[in-house]
Amino acid sequence: MICPQFRGCITGGSMKIPPWCTLIFDHDGTITHSSDLARKFMRGYLSELAQITGRPIEDIRRVATRVERDMRFHPERYDWTFNGSVVSSLVGDPSLRFIAIVDAVLTQFPPLEPIVDRSALEHDLFWRHYPTHVQFRAGAQRLLAARPDAWVVSNSPAGRIEEKLSRHLSPGRVQVMGEAGKQWIDDSFTQVPRELAVDGLHRPVLLRRRRYFDTLSRVLAATGGDWSKMFVVGDNLELDLALPMALGAHGILVTSPFTPPWEIAHVRSHARGTVIRSFRDLTAA
Repeated sequence: MICPQFRGCITGGSMKIPPWCTLIFDHDGTITHSSDLARKFMRGYLSELAQITGRPIEDIRRVATRVERDMRFHPERYDWTFNGSVVSSLVGDPSLRFIAIVDAVLTQFPPLEPIVDRSALEHDLFWRHYPTHVQFRAGAQRLLAARPDAWVVSNSPAGRIEEKLSRHLSPGRVQVMGEAGKQWIDDSFTQVPRELAVDGLHRPVLLRRRRYFDTLSRVLAATGGDWSKMFVVGDNLELDLALPMALGAHGILVTSPFTPPWEIAHVRSHARGTVIRSFRDLTAA
């Protein structure tokens, strides 16, 4: 459950986040509606994969549907390996499911032309079809509008997020830190243990994410706060919450139908963790 001070500040059916906290949100899949991202984003990149492979779009969609169905029943099969380390499950966020789906499509249907640089292709494919609009989760826009001191910390470039949010919120209403490097592991960073054991997960969660730590530290320097007064809201335990919670922050996991069960169980059982389905649930946390 959330700390008593925080719960006590949510009264009268309104979202009154305590004024003393440093409030940080992830972007994709957290303040945005993940199903909306999945539909428009997937439609775009699957269409391009059909062109790249010369296959009918129906064949490409069948592969994507099979992968997503398998992710729902066997999330433990899908890990993101980055720079030689397993840094996250691929299941929860549509921007991560993209990695597994593209790999499955190009494995089953080889491209018409040889791909010289697979990573460059995936990078370009991702950003060509990444949504330029925002569909907020229920209650998210209201909360952001009410808290001009809130921060959005994301792996995406800050300019892209600021452009999207500015269409719905007053310019400068939310402060953005982009390219947070949440996936980068650096074992020379020893301020936290190397890893965290999570019940139900077949591998450890790696904690030594120096770039993410540096980003969060810049937010704390700007706010004058400390880790115990930081509340991080995210949809991914490994990328968003595990490190700040290890440093003493509070973690709020926003779930979707794809959220792995071990993430829900771990955050729910943590002394500084809360699990919600929408921002409206914060009033009942």
